[in-house]
Amino acid sequence: MGKFRITFRLVLPLLLSVSCWPQDSASNIAEQTSPLPAQRIDPQLAESQALFEKGKVSDAEHSVRQYLGQHPRSADAHYLLGLILFKQVKPKDSLAEYTEGAKYRDPSAYDLEIVALNYVLLADYAHADEWLAKSLTLQPKNWEGWYYLGRTKYNENHFDEAVHAFQECLKLGLRTSESTGQGSGGTGAGCRVDARRCGSAFRVREALQKARNDREGQSGV
Repeated sequence: MGKFRITFRLVLPLLLSVSCWPQDSASNIAEQTSPLPAQRIDPQLAESQALFEKGKVSDAEHSVRQYLGQHPRSADAHYLLGLILFKQVKPKDSLAEYTEGAKYRDPSAYDLEIVALNYVLLADYAHADEWLAKSLTLQPKNWEGWYYLGRTKYNENHFDEAVHAFQECLKLGLRTSESTGQGSGGTGAGCRVDARRCGSAFRVREALQKARNDREGQSGV
């Protein structure tokens, strides 16, 4: 079976007002998506994936559970079910599926990212930090992952590390936009970031500035 990668990416809302920093909205985290490159999967499991991509989440869950009834050792199916449960804002159930899937195949950087976001939904920022760091070790140029890490570091009051993570997000996001020719100006300072995937670069810069301000307040500057 080819390596499985769902074609949706569930991302944190980059367009949230900075006033929403102290807590992340579970529904916002789970609902926003951006495309991922598709990879081959078992044809039987592809039906479950297609249902999920069409927004038929309950049907997708039913389908993948039927598949697991016949293929209980399928890592792909467990990871897909974990993603579906994350979409349904069921982080504990989702984490259980990722744990089961990891028995049969090492998780990808993307899988680890969703594991981390489940911990964000549980407001367990220490574990979210841990799994985002592991995800970024596998895929260090994932600028979205750096953004999520910045949000997590901020919620842990690790403002210096949050500043670094946001800087990495902007640096890598700008490179991505320039290399693909996507994105446009309109956010000031010649900023060009792919708005479909990253949202507003202005918001990331705003988050960066807030982290810097809070870092200074923490140090008594």
